[in-house]
Amino acid sequence: MPLKMSEIAAGIKEAAEFLKSGDCFCIVSHINPDGDTLGSAYALAGILESIGKQVQVRCASPIPPRYSYLAEGLKLSCTDPRQIVAVDIAGISLWGSLWEELGGRCDLLIDHHVSNERYAKLSVIDASASATAILMLELAEAMNVPLTKQIANAIFTGITTDTGCFRYSNTNAQTFEAGMILAQAGAETSMINKLMFETKTRAEMEIMRLALDSIEFHYEGRCAILTVTLDMREQAGYYDEDLGEIAALPRRVEGVQCGITIKQKSEDEFKISLRTVSGVNAYEIAGRFGGGGHARAAGCTLYGSLEEVREKIIEAVGDFLS
Repeated sequence: MPLKMSEIAAGIKEAAEFLKSGDCFCIVSHINPDGDTLGSAYALAGILESIGKQVQVRCASPIPPRYSYLAEGLKLSCTDPRQIVAVDIAGISLWGSLWEELGGRCDLLIDHHVSNERYAKLSVIDASASATAILMLELAEAMNVPLTKQIANAIFTGITTDTGCFRYSNTNAQTFEAGMILAQAGAETSMINKLMFETKTRAEMEIMRLALDSIEFHYEGRCAILTVTLDMREQAGYYDEDLGEIAALPRRVEGVQCGITIKQKSEDEFKISLRTVSGVNAYEIAGRFGGGGHARAAGCTLYGSLEEVREKIIEAVGDFLS
C-alpha cells in the first residue's frame, strides 16, 4: 500500500528527478548524528544503489557502533562525488568540517526542521513530517524503488528514534501509516526498538545515573534541569556525543513543562537541549540564543561558565512557562 503523500509532493518529485539524473552521490548527516539523520542517509543510499547509482555516506562526527546495521548490504562505492545531498541538517554549522571539505555547496537538502536555513540549490522541507526519514519513504515511492529490508530498516530507525518509539507529540497518522508499510516490507522493528531504546552499555547507565543526580527544579516544579559535565563523562567513561534519551529525562517528571539538559562541550561551551510539553515552544526558547529545532524539541549553544549558562537558560525558560 502506498503512503499518503504529504503536501510537498511536488518537491519530492523534483528531488526524484535530480537524483535520477546524477551518478555519484555524497550523502551528508549532521554532526553528533542521531537515528533520523543516519537512517535517512542510509535509506537514501539504498534507494540510489537500487537504481544503479554510486553512493558514499559522510558524517563529520564518529558514527556510533549501534547503527552499524544500517549499512548492511550496501556497496558505498562512490569515491569522487559529483552530487552532494544533505539529510536532516537544518543549518550549515551542523555539517561540521564537511561543509568546507566538500566545497561549501549542497545540491539537494531534505529535512523536516522548521528552522531550516534553506542553504541548498534544491530544498525539500516538510515541517509536518515527524521525521526526515518519512520523506525517504515518499522518495522511494516517487522513484518506484521497492523497499528492501535495508531501506525499510533505515527508514524505520529514523522514524522510531525521532518519535521516541511513536510516543512523542510529533507522532501523527502518517507516522503510524509509515510504520505499517515498513513492517510489511520487512523492517526488523523489534530488533531496532530493542537496540535503540532498551540496550545500554555500562557507561551509558553510569552517565545516566550521574545526570539524574544533578537534576534541579525551578518555577514550582514546572522546569527541570540536569547537567552532564566533562568530569561526569570522564567518570562514567562515556564519550559518545549523542546523549540519547538523557535529553528527554527531565520532561518525564510529573508537572514539568520544560526539561533542560546542559551538556558541557569544553571549558566554556555548553550544548542546551530543550524538551517541552504542549503550550511551551522549545524552538522559540532556543531561538533566543541562535538555536533551532522543533516546537517540542530544540537546542542551542551557550558560552560562559556553567553557572552563567544555567542562569541564562533558566531565566529564558521562565518567560514561556504558563
